[in-house]
Amino acid sequence: MCLLAATAAAETLSFDAAVARLLDESDAIQAARYNMSARADEAEALKSLDLPTVSLDAQVLRYRKTIAGDAVSLDSVTVNGTPLPLNLNLPDVEAKLSQTSFRPTITALWPFYTGGKIDAAQRAAQAGVRQADAELGSARQGALVNLIQLYFGQQLAAKVLKIRADVRDGLGQHLDNARKLEQAGMITKAQRLQAQVAADTAQREYERALRELDSAQGSLARLLRSQRQFDLSTPLFMLTEPVGPRDEFLAAADANNPQVLKLQALGEAAQQKVRAEEARWLPEAFMFGSYNFNPDDAVPIEPDWIVGIGVRFPLFDRTDRKRSVSAAKAAGAQVGALVEEARTMLGIATHRAYNDVETAQQQFRLLASSLAAARENLRAQELAFREGQGTAVDVVDARLLLGGAQVEEAQAAYLFDVALARLLDGAGDLGRYPEFIRKADKVID
Repeated sequence: MCLLAATAAAETLSFDAAVARLLDESDAIQAARYNMSARADEAEALKSLDLPTVSLDAQVLRYRKTIAGDAVSLDSVTVNGTPLPLNLNLPDVEAKLSQTSFRPTITALWPFYTGGKIDAAQRAAQAGVRQADAELGSARQGALVNLIQLYFGQQLAAKVLKIRADVRDGLGQHLDNARKLEQAGMITKAQRLQAQVAADTAQREYERALRELDSAQGSLARLLRSQRQFDLSTPLFMLTEPVGPRDEFLAAADANNPQVLKLQALGEAAQQKVRAEEARWLPEAFMFGSYNFNPDDAVPIEPDWIVGIGVRFPLFDRTDRKRSVSAAKAAGAQVGALVEEARTMLGIATHRAYNDVETAQQQFRLLASSLAAARENLRAQELAFREGQGTAVDVVDARLLLGGAQVEEAQAAYLFDVALARLLDGAGDLGRYPEFIRKADKVID
């Protein structure tokens, strides 16, 4: 009764609709989107890093200037470039000037040569965007793999429950027949007890399958942030034809997997870090200018405006620049090694997933003849039992054999669906999964 109530309250959900819902609801994907947006804004912010900076300053100054006549060196006094006579007598004069000054200025600074630091910062920011994009792709694929496991896991649990219900009902009918035959004296009590044990076992298997389906439904509902369980409309599927050449999947894993793309972006950022550290050994050239909007209230020795060009070369740095460059190069080499390791492990995982796909296909094909034989065997054993020529054990075994074969068929389809997801995930092409669903030539409905 509980199962019927849950089914009545369930929402019908296709796999495509589940994917759309997951992309909207997944917190991991949303976090990756925020990271992508942040990295893109950071890169955009650095695009104008090579333009001049202009700032407006306002200062209120209170100062005092003391001027003494004997502080003037006669040798240094000139008029229009001509030195004054040495016998010039200057009175001892001392003047003190106190004033409060308002100083509004606009200042511009344009570093037109930095040894490559600006370009390195911009390229590193772009690498950060590519890294965030790869992380977003990885988050999407990871979430989709989880969805595939839970979506078709629920379908497998539902199919197993249906099989267990059929076995339970069949063995229950067999038990009723055994009781009637026992009363008629056609079978022994031991045979009826064998049917009783088998029926009880089938009921326990059914109860366990019921709980497994409830767990599967709850897991999928939580993944999709739903308060209600779902009634799934896309069945377990099987593609009996080859999914494609193995080498194509391996090549795609080597080139397109988000983990590889992420590490490659990190490698580019590390290279730009090396460029930035090497640029610390080079001078910087810049132009500058400043204009005072209140020259009448300026300090006497302060110019109304000033422009110029300058060069800065650090002679001594508190950090060891050689070690900084060496550390940046080592970090770049580390990322390069991680890229190769990731490619190796992805190749292994992709190769294994491809074999798992083929194994599931082979098992599914072999089970077709086993299922036909199991159905015919059950029909023959039931007929023989009713005619008194067979035993209860034979019927029970035949019924369990058919149920086991049906479960194995559903499991083979599930293994194919999950292995195909892992194969496409490794190749960085999980978006093609719905295409394989449409191409499927067998379904477990």
